[in-house]
Amino acid sequence: QYWIAPHDRVVVLTIPVPTIEGLSSTSTSGVVIKFRYLPRLGVVTATASGNGDDGRTLLSGLFPDDDGTTLPSCAAPFLVADRAAYMDTDGNGDPTAATAEALAEVEALLFKRGDLPYRWCQF
Repeated sequence: QYWIAPHDRVVVLTIPVPTIEGLSSTSTSGVVIKFRYLPRLGVVTATASGNGDDGRTLLSGLFPDDDGTTLPSCAAPFLVADRAAYMDTDGNGDPTAATAEALAEVEALLFKRGDLPYRWCQF
C-alpha cells in the first residue's frame, strides 16, 4: 500500500459519446477517464468507465504493447529496489529477488485496484 498511495487530486476527463436514437435507451452518454498521480513511484495511472465498456479493455487497446500491467517509469524499479533493500533488515536476503518480489507486489496491487500505469499517461 505504501507505493500506490495516490495524490489527493484526481483529474477527470469526460468524453461525450453521442447516442444513436432507437438503439438503446439505457446506454450511457460518455466515457469518464480518471487520472491519478502516484508520487512515490512517479507515475500517472488511468482508469475508465462508462459507455457499457470495460475500462481496461478501452484503455489497454489504445497503443500496442501498452496494457498497463508493467511500470513504465525507468526510475520506479530503482525506487522499489531501494525500499526493498532498506526493508531487508537482516541483510541476508538476495537483493535481486527482494526487488523482483517488491515489483511484482506493486504491479499486482495496481492491477487489483484498477487504475493502471499506461505508458501513454506519462507524457
